[in-house]
Amino acid sequence: LNGLASQLNITSNKLSQVINTKTELNFYDLINQFRIEKVKELMQNDKFLHYTILGLAFEAGFTSKATFNRVFRKMENCTPSEFRNTLKH
Repeated sequence: LNGLASQLNITSNKLSQVINTKTELNFYDLINQFRIEKVKELMQNDKFLHYTILGLAFEAGFTSKATFNRVFRKMENCTPSEFRNTLKH
């Protein structure tokens, strides 16, 4: 948050306020939403079929298995494995 705010030449409080107002998410939830979308994209890419789900999570920027699983379930209402099993390759 601080790094992005600095690049935009605004305070982190102002950036946080804008994100909250426009997305109804806090900064970290917004970042995790982008990461989950990236994982879902990678799951559907044949180049990443050999990756484990945890490998995909790390590739998308997650650094904790527990956080990834918690956030994925919260946002998708299923586990990463359940989601992957619904995909057709």
